[in-house]
Amino acid sequence: MEACSIANRELKMWFKPKWFFEKYPTSIKFSDLMKIKGGECRDMTNMGLLVMRSIGIPVAKIYSPQDGNRRSGLHSWNIVLDKNGEKVIFQGAIEQPGYDNLNSTEINTKRAKIFQQTYRRKDNNLPSFEDYQNIIS
Repeated sequence: MEACSIANRELKMWFKPKWFFEKYPTSIKFSDLMKIKGGECRDMTNMGLLVMRSIGIPVAKIYSPQDGNRRSGLHSWNIVLDKNGEKVIFQGAIEQPGYDNLNSTEINTKRAKIFQQTYRRKDNNLPSFEDYQNIIS
């Protein structure tokens, strides 16, 4: 977790919040994030995820599609496991591991439901792109 804190501190020095991307319908690709050096919470979380994973720190993304007590939309965070295997919340380029934004009284927000974004390879899901004959036949 200490390595995650160090990397996030470095990221925070040059990757800044830019809230005008809030209404952008999709995530901004990594190469563009590197050029504009900022983004909204989804972008900061994605950047934190990419940076941490690139140096071998297993980080995940969690998100809430809607606040429970106000008309606010999607928000996302990162999680990393501590030495005991417990999930520790942070947000890439903003909050260090251990700052619990989910339960903070500073923001007076109630989360409706939190999801964890996951990926895994599924056998027999879709035809492989290498096997393009399988797609067109």
